Amino acid sequence: MEEGGFESESSDLSELKESQDNETGSTTGEHDTSLQQRCRQEIENLHGIFVCWFKGLQPKEDLEEELLDRISAEFTHIAPNGQILKGQANLMQNLSEKYNVYPAKVFDVEIENVEVIWTHNDLCLVSYEEWQWWRDTDSNKKDLQENENAIRFGRVSSCLLKQRAGNFLWLHVHEAWLEEGGSNDVSYSYNGNNGDSKGSAPDTKATSEMGIGINGNAQFPSYLKFSTEKDQGESKKSISKDSKLDKKKEEKKGKVASVKPVTQTLQVASTVSSRRHISPQLTDYAKACVVNNELIGISVHGWDIGTGQGPMGDESWFSAATTNFENVSQYNGAFAKARRRLALPEMVFPAAHVAFEHRKDNLWISWDVLDALDDWARAHQTIPVGSGKAYKGVSVLKSEDAALWAKKKKNILPDNESKDQFHFDWTYSTPFCGSVEGGSWDPLPKSGLKLDMLKDKSVPILFFDELILYEDDMHDNGHVQFSLKIRVMPTCGFVLARSWVRIDRVLLRLKETRVMFEFCKVPEESTHIYRDVTWRECHWKDLGSHSLPTDLRSWASEGQETPQLAMLMAKLPEIELPRGIHKHAVLKRSPK
Repeated sequence: MEEGGFESESSDLSELKESQDNETGSTTGEHDTSLQQRCRQEIENLHGIFVCWFKGLQPKEDLEEELLDRISAEFTHIAPNGQILKGQANLMQNLSEKYNVYPAKVFDVEIENVEVIWTHNDLCLVSYEEWQWWRDTDSNKKDLQENENAIRFGRVSSCLLKQRAGNFLWLHVHEAWLEEGGSNDVSYSYNGNNGDSKGSAPDTKATSEMGIGINGNAQFPSYLKFSTEKDQGESKKSISKDSKLDKKKEEKKGKVASVKPVTQTLQVASTVSSRRHISPQLTDYAKACVVNNELIGISVHGWDIGTGQGPMGDESWFSAATTNFENVSQYNGAFAKARRRLALPEMVFPAAHVAFEHRKDNLWISWDVLDALDDWARAHQTIPVGSGKAYKGVSVLKSEDAALWAKKKKNILPDNESKDQFHFDWTYSTPFCGSVEGGSWDPLPKSGLKLDMLKDKSVPILFFDELILYEDDMHDNGHVQFSLKIRVMPTCGFVLARSWVRIDRVLLRLKETRVMFEFCKVPEESTHIYRDVTWRECHWKDLGSHSLPTDLRSWASEGQETPQLAMLMAKLPEIELPRGIHKHAVLKRSPK
């Protein structure tokens, strides 16, 4: 073991005590109580500064001076979801906008179980628990712990401190969720180029703060609008009992949705995305949709907005879904010679979805994996088995790696005389642009998206989420992913749906749908909804002619979007959209 290091995160503390010697540093049992007390005092003092910062209890300049004195210039922070912030300057930049952000909330922090677990010279590694207490100001009970409306949640942290005269210098903090709070409360994503932020596009980043980052669902009422659940292998979306669109959605899917009253709650922790972010200012602008203290969506400007991720489908789901989509995909032309067999992507998340519902306008706009794969399967109906015909961007591509095509032919029947053939688009390039009930898209001569609204820093990002509908690594010969990103602000909502296909040394394909909900300031006016659809494609041999890199490393992101990859994607040449899909469109509501 290297000096001052640890063998693994899973090492038992007793093993750590035995493995360290006098040269690498002393362990917990050798520390005097005075060091432990001083560390506790330092941790409590720093978190007290954060409480004063967010509530505006002291002048900003005084608190900045305290923080700059305590935080190292090379400070690093690892959030509970693994995101990394690097540098004192980036920490202060993230904190700057959050001074006095929620003075109306009663909020406190308690530090428990402080333990010095390692020291070496002037360095000490300390573990502790940070518990946050929340309640609204309308309660007449001042003691948070005696208030039945107060909510407690926490995280366990390790910090590396450097001892010095008077206090400590903070070098590093690493946090993980504790069970009472849970990783579903908030998803960290730092502003700007602060470090290693995984999978966030520049136009959809949410914000967070070090350590004291407020968990979004802590102060919200039990108000249910959306829920996601799995039953007999199918994902189902149910909205509150008085929703006018439940029946339409049930008829469309051919299944009965579970209808529950607003006051009844469901256990949906398994369906919450780890990338979700909820602003502590949410209740200043919107209502929260909470299930068992798990926030699953928000209600703003008449819209109920919900998301869910959920686990990957199990074997029974894949079996039933494959049979269903095979039936949908059969060639509908004359003289069909064979029955089409197909295989679904290796990773499918049946509960993954983004949904917008406006009850007054009878509008439903959503993205989910069943609709996405349904559009993909239906496109095969005009493609004869064995042909190279394409329809709505769906075609059967032949790879340079012949073994890849053979591997995709799963579960082939042993009868060589069988007319069943595996002939399908194994890039899963669905033409799906989202589902709409209660309206239709009318073409526009130019884009109606006001993307500058997303850059307005005068209003917070109330809700952010990032989801994956399905994914496939093409047996290490490329990558396929259908992903969703959603951002909701007091002034607008925005969804980016992206289908990304990379067949190594063969083809790159990108299909993007952007939908913006422009909320009106006057409640009586309807929300303006605009959509842009862009398809891009380039064969590998043609990349050089478009001044794009031809090496595989530049395009291989392994499912994680980077700023560099996003820039390259935007430079791929656009291709013509199929008939019926408009490049620019506005939503026209159906007559009531």
